[in-house]
Amino acid sequence: MPNPNNQLKKDNPKSTNPPIPESNKDQSQVALENSTSEKENEKVDFLQGEIRENEIDEGLSEIYQDENGNMADVKKLDIKKAHGFIYKLLVSAVLLSLLFIAGKYGYDYYLQKTAGSKAISFTVESEKEIVAGKEFYYTIAYKNFDKVDLKDITITTVFPDNFIFLESSMPTSTNDNTWKIEKLDMRRSGEIKIKGKLIGEEGQKNILLASMLYTPVNFSSEFKKETSFENKISSIGIEFNFEADTDTLVGEETSLSIKYKAKADNSINSFRITAEPNENIEILNSSSTAIATTTEENNATTSDPMASSTFPGIWQVEQVTDQENEIIIKLKFKDKIEQGNLLNLKFEHSTDGQKYLPFLKKEIPFEIMKRNLNLNLIINGSRTDQGIDFDQTLNYSIAYSNKGDTEMTDVVIMAVLESDFLDWKSLDDKNSGVIKNDAIIWTKAEIPGLATITPNTTGSIDFSIKVSPLGEIDPNKKHQVKSYATFSVGNIKNENKLENRSNEIIGKINSDLSVKEQIKYFNDDNIAVGSGPLPPKVGETTSFKVYWDLSNNLNELTDLKIESVLPQNVSWQNKNQTDLGTIQYDQASRKITWNIGRLPITVYKATAEFDISVTPTEEDRNKIMILLSGTTIYANDNSTNSEIKKVNKAKTTKLEDDQIFSDDGRIK
Repeated sequence: MPNPNNQLKKDNPKSTNPPIPESNKDQSQVALENSTSEKENEKVDFLQGEIRENEIDEGLSEIYQDENGNMADVKKLDIKKAHGFIYKLLVSAVLLSLLFIAGKYGYDYYLQKTAGSKAISFTVESEKEIVAGKEFYYTIAYKNFDKVDLKDITITTVFPDNFIFLESSMPTSTNDNTWKIEKLDMRRSGEIKIKGKLIGEEGQKNILLASMLYTPVNFSSEFKKETSFENKISSIGIEFNFEADTDTLVGEETSLSIKYKAKADNSINSFRITAEPNENIEILNSSSTAIATTTEENNATTSDPMASSTFPGIWQVEQVTDQENEIIIKLKFKDKIEQGNLLNLKFEHSTDGQKYLPFLKKEIPFEIMKRNLNLNLIINGSRTDQGIDFDQTLNYSIAYSNKGDTEMTDVVIMAVLESDFLDWKSLDDKNSGVIKNDAIIWTKAEIPGLATITPNTTGSIDFSIKVSPLGEIDPNKKHQVKSYATFSVGNIKNENKLENRSNEIIGKINSDLSVKEQIKYFNDDNIAVGSGPLPPKVGETTSFKVYWDLSNNLNELTDLKIESVLPQNVSWQNKNQTDLGTIQYDQASRKITWNIGRLPITVYKATAEFDISVTPTEEDRNKIMILLSGTTIYANDNSTNSEIKKVNKAKTTKLEDDQIFSDDGRIK
């Protein structure tokens, strides 16, 4: 807006002359000045009025301009009619309906949210690892965290197929897997304990599924909660050992030995063995060290009614104990074919004699051969692979028989022994076979009976050889003895060399585990580690220190322990220490046990020591007393899969390992 004062200044510029003092002015001058001021004021008022009118015009122009900025024609303005009561009522009804729907949806959503995963806790708990056949519990726990009660609750489980239901803390409604609960108050909880057992193979995983259906009391919809639990079978609780004559001739009788005994954690007290049908295998008979009945059709030692079928065989074991028992199955193969040379066995357990659950499956492969001369190699009474020890004597036997219809002449039999660990100087062969490289050869010159072998004629060749003593361990060598026998016949041409071979036996050398045991009164520094009179005296107590020094270099060991039983007149002093494992003493059995468990090859030495004491009686006078009656070392070799058992000699009051004490050890 223009400033009227500025306009006034332009129209009335001030005089450059100084103002006349008021006292010097006359009346004419005063009148002139007043007249001039009134004119100026009138002009200012006029200009201000012009400015206000311009501002009003500008405001009205803005009001009556259209959307394009042009002045609107007020004569043609359209006046819209206001909505009536019915329209407002309909709009209000629509708005109320929308609010009701939104409220209901929000309420339902809130209720569903509070009645869902956050409002209900539903879990299953149990043991993570289960021994097959051992009773255990599934615990289903549920809790209502909501502010409303629940009704019409149904809990359902889907058990693993190998689960045997025994009982539950709450009665079931159907099929031993459904429970009905009428009501669960808010902030209340409950649980269902389900007792049962699992039958399955070692390492088998088992999954239980559980669901919970429920309805909040102030809601009409049904909700569902689900959960699951997984565990696995850690052990079947039974130790099995299988030995079979896997190399056999067509039509020749062969056998399978099944040895079994209960482990410490065993819970399967009975089982049955089922041979799966195989048209090429004929079950002949069986025998068992277990007490059972025998069927007439297949002579199987069993009390199972299903064993009445001729094939397959079914054998029932009524009791499993910690004593080893054996079942021997005799069979033969009808022909040599690519398929059908496997004997498949299934081991099953049942609690009711109706439903059987498998816990072990074993596949026994056989090598079927067609030949006229049958060779069987046996080492230390076994035809199968085995663990052997350094410095052990291996007793060989080669049994031969003519199974053909014609006689054989100029037969040559050879035993092949492949190993870097045989002491050939220790060979004991009464037939004086010819040694060539890693083989022993017999002809009619050494054994006259090999000149002609008539049909159905049998014979054997026996010899022995020792495994080399323990020396320096060479990791680049195979610590084993590979053995087999082969033959040739002068009047029969056979280009298939494999048909002329016997069964093969691999003897893996067990680890060089040893425990050096010493009982001393003085240690290696001539310091007394014992106390009391030496040699011991009647009525007085003498203590000694026992040292166990363990060494192992070749293979990893498991279940390693050393045990020794104290004689009745020897006492445990409860002073012991070890750098590996633990030493325990059982007062009832008087047994000292050094438990180590797993011993990797990186740990090749370990030591233990403890104190014992003896108080001789009059009956012991002039006698040498036994202090330790033979310490036994137990272990499993992970490489040879063999059990190692070694026994040390008894230790006496002679103190054979004490370099300072030189008396004969007789009680004074």
